[in-house]
Order: sequence, then structure tokens, then C-alpha cells
Amino acid sequence: EEELSKQTMEALEKEFGKPTLTVTEIKSSGTDTKMGAGVATFNYLVKLTVVGIIFDQARLLDLAKKSFESSFAPEAFRQLAGVKESTLTYFLEDYDAKKNLAQIKVFLEGESILAPNSPILAKEKMLGLRQGAVENYLKKFDDFTSVSVRLYPFWARSLPKDPSQISVELK
Repeated sequence: EEELSKQTMEALEKEFGKPTLTVTEIKSSGTDTKMGAGVATFNYLVKLTVVGIIFDQARLLDLAKKSFESSFAPEAFRQLAGVKESTLTYFLEDYDAKKNLAQIKVFLEGESILAPNSPILAKEKMLGLRQGAVENYLKKFDDFTSVSVRLYPFWARSLPKDPSQISVELK
């Protein structure tokens, strides 16, 4: 059975290229000789179905990224910071050989960050606040691992009262 599967895969690769995913189903197997019969030779019959699924992995990664981005609810004010491409994994969930359709389950790790238009970062909430007060305000949110507020000029102690003079940068 294993050798037949291997030969079938080699033939599939020659004709269509190396499949990204494959499924091998043993439909039936057996011998033409009864068990216990003392014969020198016998035939062992195996009926296989081999399905090869070929797709562009780069396109799959792009689709996974887009799906990841679209999963953020607008009211969450989140955006995709990046994905770990090395974590892209997938497996065949279902297929229909007659319709040439395959359903693939995809996993991808990524990180999201707070979107710049988040109400948390509204400049109006920071107008005129002292540097320490702004840092304490932002630290109370789980979205930040660290907070740094830089004022210019260096002798300033509080943020300006004009929102157009405040710049928020996320790292």
C-alpha cells in the first residue's frame, strides 16, 4: 500500500507538479487467496484514491493577512501590526474531487496594535496635562507595554493646549 501510494504521488508530481496538500484514501485492499492457503504466490489488490491539492502559498498568506485585518471590529480601534509568516500552517478540512473544491483551515499568528484614531489616543484628552499625568493615563490601558512622553522644548512640563501641536506616535 505504501509503495503504491508513493508511485501514485510520483506520477501526480510528474503530471501536475508537487501538490501542496495530498490525501490518500485506501478504498479497498485484499488478496485473491484465502488466508491459510499454502500457495507460493498470490496477488494483493489495493484500490486507492489520491487527491493532490495545489495552490499558491504566497496568495494564501496574503488572503490570511487580509482575513486577519478584517476580523477587527471597527469599534475596537485595532489594526494589524504584523504577522509571523513562519507560523503559517494549514490543513485540509474537506474536499470534493468532483467539484474541484477544497476547504483549507489556516492558522497564522499576528499582532494588533491600537489604531491611531482610537478614543484612547484622542489629543483632546491630553490637552494641557503634565507629562506624568499623560503617562499615567496611558499606562492604565493594557494596549501599552511601555509609555514614553517627550515634550518639546525640553523645559516644557505639560502638553500644549492646542491639539494641532500634539503628535502621537505608536511603536
